[in-house]
Amino acid sequence: MKADTSPSPTRRVTDAPTRMFHWLFALCFTGAYLTSESERVQVVHAAFGYTMVALLVFRLIYGWLGPRPVRWSSVITKLKSGWAWCRTFQLQDVSAANLRSAQNFALVLATSCLFVLAVPLILSGHVLYVGTSDWLESLHELAANIMLLSVLAHLGLLLFISFLRGTNLAIPMWCGRVPGAGPDLVTDPRVWLAFVLLMVSSAFGVWSVL
Repeated sequence: MKADTSPSPTRRVTDAPTRMFHWLFALCFTGAYLTSESERVQVVHAAFGYTMVALLVFRLIYGWLGPRPVRWSSVITKLKSGWAWCRTFQLQDVSAANLRSAQNFALVLATSCLFVLAVPLILSGHVLYVGTSDWLESLHELAANIMLLSVLAHLGLLLFISFLRGTNLAIPMWCGRVPGAGPDLVTDPRVWLAFVLLMVSSAFGVWSVL
């Protein structure tokens, strides 16, 4: 009797541009944070920061024109649902609570915080790059540290919830697919757009320091 060697079914839940944005944004923030203390590499630090601007502009537009899972309407719906869950949650009845909703809300909230925190971080960084200000320098450093804590919280939540569910929640950002049968949430992978995003953001980063 032959063993069944057919591949396990999977479905696409994340497209290539979303994954490219995620990893480029993470790379730029990490690079900017690591180069923040050295005066000799401030040009490199600025390049990472300005590239984050370009990436955020892309994400803003893609949140309106992209597939449903990454649209702002979907994010807002998830935040509203999570907030509604928090308002109805009762500590004395934890066993009956839908903790999966709480987990999803925590993940979406952490991701949304990263987008919000990036705004004062980048704006203050731009002003400091072209001039100087003591209070803005403090604000810039504070925003960077809070954003770092938010990144760590995001990673910690992914690890913790992955452990609770017995599945790796980071898989969609690696390959765009998750195990299991069912319809694809994203029908078109848009690999070409991910390549364009990589080329344009790289060119923008180089141009910003010339």
